[in-house]
Amino acid sequence: MPANLTLLTWKRAFPFSLLLLAGCQVASIAPEPERSAPPLSDESINSQTLQDNSAEQAISKLDPLAAITYDNVWERLTDGFELQQYYSHPGVESAVDLYAGKQAYFDRISARAQPYLYWIVEEIEKRNLPLEIAVIPIIESGFNPHAYSANTPLVYGSSFALPVEVLDSNKIGGMTGVVTP
Repeated sequence: MPANLTLLTWKRAFPFSLLLLAGCQVASIAPEPERSAPPLSDESINSQTLQDNSAEQAISKLDPLAAITYDNVWERLTDGFELQQYYSHPGVESAVDLYAGKQAYFDRISARAQPYLYWIVEEIEKRNLPLEIAVIPIIESGFNPHAYSANTPLVYGSSFALPVEVLDSNKIGGMTGVVTP
């Protein structure tokens, strides 16, 4: 287990990953209302100030979350979770009970996720999607690249399960506009 991955991080990330498991049981999910940034006044942004500051400082003034740096991807991931309204779903609660106390299992998943998770989070953020999507491979394949489902056709003639499961999971909440390979 990486030194910077703590039990607290898993306790934060695990219920959210189980939300995705319960998503298979949800018949329909109401779409979230569109969010827009509040209008900026002329006083809040001064073009001269932006020119004098470095690019990083300018970004942090426009978007305070852009200035946050994380020690590990799990903290970044859990800070980006947006689907808290569904965490009390009975399927999520029963899955939390099922997996509670299985730290060794999550240590193995963390080690297997290391080559993929950073890039998965990057791509999800680029598309402005909820970061809970990044934990789908935990539920679908345990981040085991050799896992496959008998019900899922093989991708490109191999048994690489991660992309298949993520693409199939796009249909759960009626997500559209997600580019698939």
